Amino acid sequence: MVVTHDLALPQINFSLSHSNSYNFNLAQTLKPLSSSVVHFVNKPQVSLSQAFILQLILKNIPKQTSTMTKSGDETKKEIKKEVILPLVPEEEDPLTKANSVTFDLKTNPKEKDSPTYKFTARILSGTENARTIIYWKQDVLKVTGGLNITVPKNAMRIVETLSKGRPQSLFNHRMTQHLESAKRDAIAEANGDDAAKTAARTADKESRATNAMILDSINYVITQLVPPKSLQKVKRYLRRECRKPFEMRIRNYYQHLYRINTDEIPHLPPQANNQGLSEDDIIDILMYAVPKSWVREAEVQGFDPLTHRPHQIVDFLERIEEAEKVENKNKNNNNNNNNNKGGKRNGKDTKGGSRKNQKKSGERDSDNQKFCRLHGWGHHTTDECKNIKSWAEDAKKKHHGGKSWKDSADEEKKYTKKEVNAMTKQAFNKGVKKGGSSGKKRKSDDEESVNMADLDFDKFNFDDMQVRATTDEDELSC
Repeated sequence: MVVTHDLALPQINFSLSHSNSYNFNLAQTLKPLSSSVVHFVNKPQVSLSQAFILQLILKNIPKQTSTMTKSGDETKKEIKKEVILPLVPEEEDPLTKANSVTFDLKTNPKEKDSPTYKFTARILSGTENARTIIYWKQDVLKVTGGLNITVPKNAMRIVETLSKGRPQSLFNHRMTQHLESAKRDAIAEANGDDAAKTAARTADKESRATNAMILDSINYVITQLVPPKSLQKVKRYLRRECRKPFEMRIRNYYQHLYRINTDEIPHLPPQANNQGLSEDDIIDILMYAVPKSWVREAEVQGFDPLTHRPHQIVDFLERIEEAEKVENKNKNNNNNNNNNKGGKRNGKDTKGGSRKNQKKSGERDSDNQKFCRLHGWGHHTTDECKNIKSWAEDAKKKHHGGKSWKDSADEEKKYTKKEVNAMTKQAFNKGVKKGGSSGKKRKSDDEESVNMADLDFDKFNFDDMQVRATTDEDELSC
């Protein structure tokens, strides 16, 4: 009897990094072998070389999307750097009843009848940024001091009240380690005294707590919550990347830098003494943060930053800042005067450039204003001007006798040619009669005289008459 076995190929799982893992079945990759059942008398031992398996793995790895972007001829990788303590503080979540506690603190804790004030402290949950975590520690110390808490056991209750979740667990874990260590030390100090050993074993753990243990536990919470190597990263950011923003004054920049160095850096891990920036470091940061033109001006004036204190350097840089501000303002005013000067020179209007480039009605200037030929730049165009529209309507009415141009034209068409000829003859007859009785001196006998009364106007045709331009006194008007 012949026994047949199917060839079963294994499934391989592998990973190239902590975040990417892949798996595939060799039976699916080797299609010629897996597409049909292969019969063997005895089950064979399938052996694939490592090079062949590696080739199959690399061939079946899905393609990863590249994070590289081309900028010009260079290829740069987009890396978003993490800033632990930015120059300008970020916006924090508002304090509410759910995430804060309000205390009545004394202005002078040692006095029993000292005036009090309300202080709201945040409850730390562990999702806050590094700056919020640092100021949480300062709030805890401020509350314990304002309430004049001298018993460490009560101070532990304050810390537990102002923390929840992971921060509270970290604090309790660190305090438990300190209390267990203190218990072992107390038993070791008994030196064979059974009564002392029994008392050390049965004593309340929290009674051995000290203020140093509480402070160390708070620092332990900060160490676990902030990013690793925070002190190193913050100092590197201030020295290499923290330049003065363009819209920020140099004095405001120095105040932000001073706050970071005095209120925030000392509380970063490892919370050592004198771990802040020195004056020389602050001077280097100040001279690197300002524009290079300011540094050149300091060289021109012979100002040596290393021989001055930081506040003196800020005063000097502030004077350069004010002078530069005035200079830029004068340049802008001169440019505006050159562009807005009135009058026309060589066929050009200096107020708005050449005549061809003048703003037309309805166009907008750089300030998005409309142009009107009557009122200038404003909120309406020439076509939208109410005054111009009103004057145009009045002019139409006066020109056409209060009627529209169509009605006036229709009335003029009512006179026929015969009526026009009759009115013209009548006007000439009146002129002849008036001329005969005027009594003016007759012309000399040498000149030919014409009697207007003898003229025959019966055959006069107005259409054949040619009117010529005469002097003002003899001008004929119809």
